Amino acid sequence: MLSNKEITIINELRNNSRIKFTQMSKNTKIPVSTIFDNHKLLEKKDLLKNVSILKYELLGFPIRICAQIEKNYLKKIILLKNVNSIFQSYNSLMIEIFFRNLKERENFIEEFKPEKVYDIVEELKIESFRLNHKL
Repeated sequence: MLSNKEITIINELRNNSRIKFTQMSKNTKIPVSTIFDNHKLLEKKDLLKNVSILKYELLGFPIRICAQIEKNYLKKIILLKNVNSIFQSYNSLMIEIFFRNLKERENFIEEFKPEKVYDIVEELKIESFRLNHKL
């Protein structure tokens, strides 16, 4: 179970993962030394993961889909370089995949014959889940 201070620190990091501990201390009224100790503890518990969120359209991948695919394609899907995420449900896979153009998208659909395809037009909300404090 997480303490209220740990939850506050996690939520601050979710808002800005590059925030300095001194600024976090000012925002939260938690001493810097406590933030430092709690941060180390959260890292030791393997609760923190540092990643960058890329703007794939600026990297030449303007087409993005989520597709539902049969589980038997997993070994082939894992090898694709343009797959960003793979999620397993009880009976299928849900993948997020980027393409440079419509031809690549169509080739993917022909090869893997997804059960459903959702074209992602715009990202409206991402990585915004926050933990609630104990009441």
